[in-house]
Amino acid sequence: MPLEQNTKAPGVIETYVTAAARHDMPKNGILCVNLLGRPVLLADVNGEVYALNNLCSHAHGSFERGRLRAHIITCPHHGARFDVRDGRCVGGPADQPIDHYPSRIRDGMIEVCLPDDGGDASGQPPVSHNAG
Repeated sequence: MPLEQNTKAPGVIETYVTAAARHDMPKNGILCVNLLGRPVLLADVNGEVYALNNLCSHAHGSFERGRLRAHIITCPHHGARFDVRDGRCVGGPADQPIDHYPSRIRDGMIEVCLPDDGGDASGQPPVSHNAG
């Protein structure tokens, strides 16, 4: 899995990780991957690809069988809803957002920028979870 590190600001390192080939991403669908021990949900909405933590903030279940409608992913376990553009919770029972990560398409590959803190943006260590 190729890594590319860029310095964004003094002391901040962005690490882009290749997540999947663009042609493997279902149009207006989701793809679950594991990147460096982190469960990541990729969501295609009208050709834009978004990357989020693949664990619901309510009960920490995977979105693997979730339903994507426009920009909203619904957790298949308890129905919590999140906006894939920014991870914010838009419907309970969850009341906390999920982490989202910058993503880009480069040379036909989807790349995701993961935080370099050893955990998600909340500072929690990565959760070992085989999605996909």
